[in-house]
Amino acid sequence: MRRMRKELGTFATVSKKHLLNQITRHDIFAYWTWLKDVRGSAPRTIYNRIQTPLTFLKNRGVVGLLKSSDMPEFAGRGAVSSIT
Repeated sequence: MRRMRKELGTFATVSKKHLLNQITRHDIFAYWTWLKDVRGSAPRTIYNRIQTPLTFLKNRGVVGLLKSSDMPEFAGRGAVSSIT
């Protein structure tokens, strides 16, 4: 629970959005890019980290921000391809 709260706080800081109805697809990609460029996170970590806000939003009725084709494809056990 603590990790989820921290992750959502980081997402809110990066997106600068605090109301659910303001969050857009662009905010998800901006967070993804921030994780990659600022934090230097590995592709698998990025995938896991964006799942937290997506799950939170989905449970509150905010859906359709990413298409399944937007998500990275796994290149094997534990590896995923990164976004460009």
